[in-house]
Amino acid sequence: EFSNLNDAETEKVLNFSLSNYGLNASDSKMLIDTYKQAREGKSSTEIKEIMNAIMTDYIFRIPTINLLEAQSKHQSNTYNYVFTWPSPAYNGDLGSSHALEIPFVFNTINNPAFKEFIGESEGLNAISQNIMDAWIAFAHTGNPSHNGIPNWPSYDIEKRSTMLMDHKFQVVEKFQDKERAAWDNII
Repeated sequence: EFSNLNDAETEKVLNFSLSNYGLNASDSKMLIDTYKQAREGKSSTEIKEIMNAIMTDYIFRIPTINLLEAQSKHQSNTYNYVFTWPSPAYNGDLGSSHALEIPFVFNTINNPAFKEFIGESEGLNAISQNIMDAWIAFAHTGNPSHNGIPNWPSYDIEKRSTMLMDHKFQVVEKFQDKERAAWDNII
């Protein structure tokens, strides 16, 4: 249970976790400072949330960005998305967790097995439909854009266009770029 740890204890846990991946204490400190500064006034800067964001980026987002960068050099039909719809499970503590979009992709959001994670709120079917239509458009044309969402530009290292998927779909350029750049000399 990390919620009972103070900042110094949480930083020790993060240092230990990252050391298992070959990162040192100065890397951890730099990441914590960068994430706190980047999130100031936008998202929680509680150390627990910072630790979750750093580990999520280390395990999922940064490797995905590295793959996007490599792929976009060879294939212009390269697209990025971040599913940002937050799960109501565990009092919302999970946020938008890994693989949460899968029931939306396959329109299984009403399956009883997913009720704890999906819940029952308005607009879920529309989110699911927009995601399915994007995947169908991509399979059919090589571009996920369709009439239900904003134009979805391809990913390149200049703009780093990312579709944020929630009740509102929106394209942002250089999504969480300060955090992304902090990893450049680490991994």
